[in-house]
Amino acid sequence: MAAENVVMTQVTLSAVTVAVINWLKASPYFPWITKEKVALVRVLSVLGAALTSVGIAWVWDPAAHSLTITGLSLAAIGAFGYAALKSFVMNEVLYNATRKPSAAAPANVYTPRKP
Repeated sequence: MAAENVVMTQVTLSAVTVAVINWLKASPYFPWITKEKVALVRVLSVLGAALTSVGIAWVWDPAAHSLTITGLSLAAIGAFGYAALKSFVMNEVLYNATRKPSAAAPANVYTPRKP
């Protein structure tokens, strides 16, 4: 049961990341983010993957004026790198599965060769 929850969490976070990136590309509030700027969109996808898989927790205690950070160790950083990579791959898979084909790109249609 736990494995299914992890998979669905990963798919959900990646779907939200892709949806936010697509919204940014279409939004008039961010005119510098367009579908033509592939490198920028890729950086946004990497940042989204990193943010959704970081695993570092923090708690602010206003009464004691203290900030407690947990989950920051060498093992956690290694696990973060692997989780971020998985999240980025899932972002790319979902983006490619949901993007609209461009008019310039030829359709992937099988045409048999004539004998």
